[in-house]
Amino acid sequence: MKCPAELYTASTRRYDGLPELTYPFHERDILVAACGRLCLHRKKINISTVLAGQKLGIKEVDDGIWLASFMHYDPGYFDLEQKTLQPMRRAPMPVSAISKTSSASWARRRRRSSQGSTRRPASTMSVVAHRRMWTC
Repeated sequence: MKCPAELYTASTRRYDGLPELTYPFHERDILVAACGRLCLHRKKINISTVLAGQKLGIKEVDDGIWLASFMHYDPGYFDLEQKTLQPMRRAPMPVSAISKTSSASWARRRRRSSQGSTRRPASTMSVVAHRRMWTC
């Protein structure tokens, strides 16, 4: 059996890396530092070490809420208070859909929680903060 080094041949194609990234529909292009953070308004926002050295496009979608884009992907949102990237797990729910929740469903949820449910609390994030994060 041969070792991998005995079988290896170098590729004839040259790798030039990524092309120069531009984001014409975003307010800013910003470089992610080697530690995986970006600096915006004197605040350090943790993004990911995977994107270290890469240029991101950022666009403010609400007061203090920014959308981060890499190439044609939108990894998520960040806000200047939490200072971390919140991944986009699903399509954002419109505020109108959140506000149409009937009072009866809220009453059912309250009853379930008061009956000593063994479930963990869903989130510590307030409804207002959740609406603010997912509203575009």
